[in-house]
Amino acid sequence: MKISRLKKWLIWAIVNLLFFSSVPLDVFAETIHSKDNNSTESHLPSKVPTPKINLKRGEIIEERTENTKVFYNGDGTFTKKIYFEPIVELLGENGIGKSTLLNTIGGMTKFEGDIKLNGISLKDNFKKYMEGVSLIGNTPFLYEYLTPSETIDMILSFLNKKRLDETLGALMEEIGLHKYKDTLTRELSLGTRQKLSLILALLSSPDLILLDEPFVNLDVHSRKVILDFLKNYVVQNKAILIYATHSTDIYLSDFSNKTIRLRRDDLFDKVVLESGTREI
Repeated sequence: MKISRLKKWLIWAIVNLLFFSSVPLDVFAETIHSKDNNSTESHLPSKVPTPKINLKRGEIIEERTENTKVFYNGDGTFTKKIYFEPIVELLGENGIGKSTLLNTIGGMTKFEGDIKLNGISLKDNFKKYMEGVSLIGNTPFLYEYLTPSETIDMILSFLNKKRLDETLGALMEEIGLHKYKDTLTRELSLGTRQKLSLILALLSSPDLILLDEPFVNLDVHSRKVILDFLKNYVVQNKAILIYATHSTDIYLSDFSNKTIRLRRDDLFDKVVLESGTREI
């Protein structure tokens, strides 16, 4: 009996030894490594790259889509933002043609072809087209010997409006422009003149707002207030906003939902932007 049991034990031991010796150890290593990877990646959002050692806080350009952006939060986590507002950023180096493009869309520069806003042709119906457009260039024209209050009243009279919209009045106070309402424009700082230009651009309740380097001279608080106001304006009025900049400021990157990067010799056959019933 003892010999029979010993034989059975030896056979069992040999079978197990043969089994384990025939299986490569790296199979077990790969299986364990795969499980570890899966458990780590499950904490990350889909389609987001694994953080790199030198990854800086801010937008991950490679992950941008038509209406989404992915931001690295700086702590190993990511945020995906979805945008529905038609706020377009024209990005490019100095002299690339950002201002020329804005001036063309704003009816200030001659060109070949045509531009339509809500089906209205710039070439065939210039006056009607321009009624829906507000353009602020990088050196906006202001009446130097009028005060901001007088300038606003004059523009309102041109538009057959009796008083300033309450929301614009509140914006003026929030950004500190009301303190200079009785000061001659020629005595205003660059930042204050820029604030006045933005207010004037919104007086006509435009369908299309064109801004050329609009936030360069603004203080941080005023910039944030104006960005929030413009985003709300676009949503509530189903408007379109296009601004030009050469800055990659994270605040501006977060503000826009679409970026067009201008490069030398770029040609655009057609670009369509839509917002509710608005289209350009």
